[in-house]
Amino acid sequence: MSEIAAVPAERTGFFAEQARRRRHARLWALLCLGLAAGIGAVLSTISGPLVLLLLALGLKLLAWIGLAPAAMLAGLHALAGWIGGCVAAFSHGLDILDAQGPAGAREAALLFLHDPNAIGVLRLVMSLSFAGAGPATKRQRRDAKFPRGEG
Repeated sequence: MSEIAAVPAERTGFFAEQARRRRHARLWALLCLGLAAGIGAVLSTISGPLVLLLLALGLKLLAWIGLAPAAMLAGLHALAGWIGGCVAAFSHGLDILDAQGPAGAREAALLFLHDPNAIGVLRLVMSLSFAGAGPATKRQRRDAKFPRGEG
């Protein structure tokens, strides 16, 4: 037989195990936050310009059809002005970073985020496709049976 004695399993208390799991949960949460931020950054570079392009094409199409063409073209020009302002601010921020290096990062970041409503508009447009996808308003019983007809 084996002469090696069985080593008893190392026991931990409830609160020590709970603290260990909380530490691991924080690390997992940070990992998930970083992953979600990375995916969001990549998707926003694709979906943001795509949504703006579709909005501009929709306005142009509605103006071409004849549905309030003056208003649609005014909306198209306003959209172009808003995009031009964002591009100009981004370009100016990049110029500051090129000129000042890391010391100008704060000033450049403020220029990159010059329009606080931009993210709200993008979220609204993106959420319109999921308008009816929420939870059911009326809870259903799990034991409900299909109603049968009489006779």
